[in-house]
Amino acid sequence: WLDTRNNNNLTQLPTDLFLSLKNLRVLYIGGNPQLSFQDVFFTFLGSLTELYLWNNSKLISINDNLFAPLTNLQILQLSENQQLTTLSSNAFAFLKKLTYLDLSSNKRLTSLPENIFASLENLEVLRMLYNNLTTLPQNAFGSSSLSKLTNLMLSYNQLENFQENTFAPLKSLEVLYLSYNQLTTINSNWFSSSMTN
Repeated sequence: WLDTRNNNNLTQLPTDLFLSLKNLRVLYIGGNPQLSFQDVFFTFLGSLTELYLWNNSKLISINDNLFAPLTNLQILQLSENQQLTTLSSNAFAFLKKLTYLDLSSNKRLTSLPENIFASLENLEVLRMLYNNLTTLPQNAFGSSSLSKLTNLMLSYNQLENFQENTFAPLKSLEVLYLSYNQLTTINSNWFSSSMTN
């Protein structure tokens, strides 16, 4: 367990710091708005199961490699990163054990790449509230990869409509928040078989 949150003057953590913390399970590095990240930042943290990374103004984009070493990660909080604008389509590709993902309150996040969640076969909770998403890509939730997702939160965005069958792959969906968007209608073809039980 390592907690470095809310150190407003913290600008970097040496990569070799984590070399001696290979068994670290929980890392709090949120609330450090000036903390910079490189692709090798999490290289030695393969045992990490929880990562809390919020309120960081240096985090502008997330590429294919940043989280690649974190193959045991189960909880990832990426909220309130006010400069975050871009997520690679493979940003979460190696996080197959992830059960909880929070992408809320990233005000500059207006779109998502197709299939961004395709590898998250164990994901149960996905929070994307208080962004500025205007639409979701046709394959936002993959074909059947998110079969364990029970909670999907999309409130407080700018969503106007959804593609046909957007929510169809979500066979276990129990809770769906769509409030405070720009929707003018609710179409049954958004859901198909996802909420028929």
